Amino acid sequence: MHNLSLLCSRLGSNRPGFPLGTTCLLSVMLCTWLVKGAHDSVSLGPDAVLPGLQVYRLWSYAFCHREMPSLLSSAAIMVVFGQWQERRWGTVCFVALSLISSSIPGLLYSLLIYIGVGQPSPVCGYSATHFAMFSAQCRHIKQRRVFQWVPVSAVPCLVLGVHFLVLPTSPVLLYLCAICVGSSCILSKLTLELYCFV
Repeated sequence: MHNLSLLCSRLGSNRPGFPLGTTCLLSVMLCTWLVKGAHDSVSLGPDAVLPGLQVYRLWSYAFCHREMPSLLSSAAIMVVFGQWQERRWGTVCFVALSLISSSIPGLLYSLLIYIGVGQPSPVCGYSATHFAMFSAQCRHIKQRRVFQWVPVSAVPCLVLGVHFLVLPTSPVLLYLCAICVGSSCILSKLTLELYCFV
């Protein structure tokens, strides 16, 4: 157990340079963009996950992008926030939380679409993962208000509004699922436990 925590601390926040986990996740995003036909085989949709039990799509959808603006947005968010989150939590914790933060909202989205809450369409992109992780971080901030009038819990929704101004074709239901999952006690507690473990 001591060796694992020593390894995690070496891969974590004390390492100078561009973080390894962010680099790997960004590389996977760019590689899936370059592979022709990868979008159809890894994107998330209710018909592809639930009846066929293609569970890998619950996390693989985050790494494929249909449009160039979506890829650029996800890459920019990854470069800006990903390295900050990885330096704060450590590489192993960051990658684990990234996979969990894409899987749980993806499953919730698929279930909601399957029961008829929203309009079915294949979704992809890493932004929802960041919204889940960002919402979980907002629960741990001790400051209760931003700019004296905005509650910290409302910041992910405000950022979501700005995101929809930039990318209006983004799937609203997936992002709302991500914010709900990130704001829930489950992901917030898991974030805190993984952070304390590492």
